[in-house]
Amino acid sequence: MLAFALATAAAFATLTFVATATASTPTSLSKAFHRSIPNFISCPGFSVRGEFDVSRTVTTFYDENGSPIRQVTHVHFTGTLTNSLSGKTIDDVGNQIVSTDLTDGTSAVIGRVRVVTIPGEGEIFAQVGRLVRDGAGNVIFSAGQQDGVTGNYGEFCAYMATH
Repeated sequence: MLAFALATAAAFATLTFVATATASTPTSLSKAFHRSIPNFISCPGFSVRGEFDVSRTVTTFYDENGSPIRQVTHVHFTGTLTNSLSGKTIDDVGNQIVSTDLTDGTSAVIGRVRVVTIPGEGEIFAQVGRLVRDGAGNVIFSAGQQDGVTGNYGEFCAYMATH
């Protein structure tokens, strides 16, 4: 019985002190910047310019060898969309999380990416929910309202065309 107890204790001690492979500590980088996109959306007869103030935090995760395997990006922006001909504007605000698998390029965009709303009337353009793309950029899953992906710009362009 003593031999069994000693053998059990020795086995337990060996298992307790075996080194385990652990991933490296994630790194994060935050940045705030302004972004101008002259032809953000193309409407019949005019283009819409986008001006955005963006804050972004990118966290990179690593495997046990120190190689990056995943990035999670938190993005918040406030901006203005402007009819390039008439000067008509509307506010644009968004928040999203982008998770990218760096081993195969698959990415998921989650959240309220963009919702354009006419004050007192309602939403005229939305990109909300979850959108997953494979490494080649093809949509492999979509949930929620994805007007930018489906090309549903009708209500937005109609509103922006009025003076």
